[in-house]
Amino acid sequence: MTGNSTRKKLFALAGAAVLIGSLVGNWIQYKTLNQKKQELTTEQKRADNEELMKIQSELAYVNWAVPLLTQKLEGSEVSEVSLRTAEVSSKPETANAFRNSVTFLQKQIEDQMKKKTVLVTRQKELESKLRS
Repeated sequence: MTGNSTRKKLFALAGAAVLIGSLVGNWIQYKTLNQKKQELTTEQKRADNEELMKIQSELAYVNWAVPLLTQKLEGSEVSEVSLRTAEVSSKPETANAFRNSVTFLQKQIEDQMKKKTVLVTRQKELESKLRS
């Protein structure tokens, strides 16, 4: 009976060792994964902050460029009066140059306004994400 009792104790001891080892292994794995998750979260926040700063910089450019382009479009260089004057002038290439300038500036303003809409939307998304 002593051998059978000793064998039961050894099995119980081995089972307890496996259970304790499993618990310790799971705890270590949990801590490691939790630390990696925190590192990823920190890295993502840093990346989001960098993207937000880039967007704010691009928005500053757009907010500067649109009024400047509009002023240029409305300015004397490409005004309707200048265009009409060029059309009646003896040089049709002058009228074409003015027409091309107007078209180019209108397209630039349109593109900048579209870009601004996209940037403002993305900026709001990032700000909301960083607040949470």
